Amino acid sequence: MPRCSGRSRGEPPLLLLDEIAAHLDAGRRAALFEALLRLDSQAWLTGTDEALFAPLRHQVQFLSVHDGNLGRRPLLTRKPSIRTKWRTSQHPIPMAP
Repeated sequence: MPRCSGRSRGEPPLLLLDEIAAHLDAGRRAALFEALLRLDSQAWLTGTDEALFAPLRHQVQFLSVHDGNLGRRPLLTRKPSIRTKWRTSQHPIPMAP
């Protein structure tokens, strides 16, 4: 993966991937998740099928967007979501309770 220019400015890099998991087979998804977890950065992935992100359930934070509001999501519930995002980072993102 390319290195991000944010590091040179002392800022943590940010990677945004929209619906990437749906376009990869299980092996490529696993390789992508492994590579993302090794990065010292934030990675946000969107998806409509939480099951694709199941291998990450104990390593990342799941968020959902509903009616324009962003909130923390319980880990892989059966309740359908509009969009699911996950991130991994040593740099937390402030969120309203």
